[in-house]
Amino acid sequence: MLFIQKLFGRKKPTIHSLVFETFGWSERQASAELREWQHPSIPALLSLHFFDIPPDLPPAADEVKLRQKYRQSLIQQEGGILEVTRSAIEGAPLIRTLFKLPTNSNGVLYAGSLTIPFKSCSYVIKVQARESGVTGMREAVVANMLLGTDQLKIGDDGFIGWAADPYEPTFTAGKLMNLAERPEYDIQFPNHPLTLVRQTLRAIETQIHLPPERIEALPFV
Repeated sequence: MLFIQKLFGRKKPTIHSLVFETFGWSERQASAELREWQHPSIPALLSLHFFDIPPDLPPAADEVKLRQKYRQSLIQQEGGILEVTRSAIEGAPLIRTLFKLPTNSNGVLYAGSLTIPFKSCSYVIKVQARESGVTGMREAVVANMLLGTDQLKIGDDGFIGWAADPYEPTFTAGKLMNLAERPEYDIQFPNHPLTLVRQTLRAIETQIHLPPERIEALPFV
């Protein structure tokens, strides 16, 4: 898999400044702001977004405010956080997010992204996959494994310790992350949409390369 950023000299960046392996997915649309690909066999989408405006993000070091920003946005959609972390790619910031959102059916939509912000623009790679067919098998298997352990007990109102915000235990709004959605269980559920989203983002991130020719006038502080 190959993901290369091509921002040469002071050349104005465009959506085509970023190219990456699309894993054989079929392109659905392309414009100056969005390119989108569809998985050949399951309800999943891969997309690249280019925002030619300054990023609306808190300072690079403030991970707490970043999580608060996403958390408040997700409340309106009755969604929840599975991951919001900051890292770096060759000195440039990288924001990794993973959310869960309810769908019109009983299933869940998992939406992950890698955001690379600069001072006056940003790139966002997204992977989205939704549950289809019979749902809840992952949760049922993991709950059965953990029931009776220190991680999961039965209380008067159901399971105790099953779902929580991964960074703010006192936060209870929206569709919270449950124990079955932890990354260590992905290997047991290779065809689950959450596994697909995590693995695809991980594959892209490990091969991101920012060449020294990238636009020096656009660092994100």
